[in-house]
Amino acid sequence: MNLKPAELRTLQFGPLWVLSSVVGTYGRFKSYELAAFWDTVVAVALRTPLPARDFLTSMTQDRTGLLLDFELDDRPVVSGLRQ
Repeated sequence: MNLKPAELRTLQFGPLWVLSSVVGTYGRFKSYELAAFWDTVVAVALRTPLPARDFLTSMTQDRTGLLLDFELDDRPVVSGLRQ
């Protein structure tokens, strides 16, 4: 992928914004919600061709950092998904 770091982070936030919409909270997910989310990301990555697989894999490389950045991001779900 030839994306700037900020662009990649915005893409990585996309699935988390969807998760936020589904569970009705912005960040501070319950442990079982995150467990199901990460299991799904990994399962989908295993069946996805490149370069989408690389993107999904990049989400799992620093889960804690991604979640922290997500919680610190001030974009609402709709604005973030639009970006």
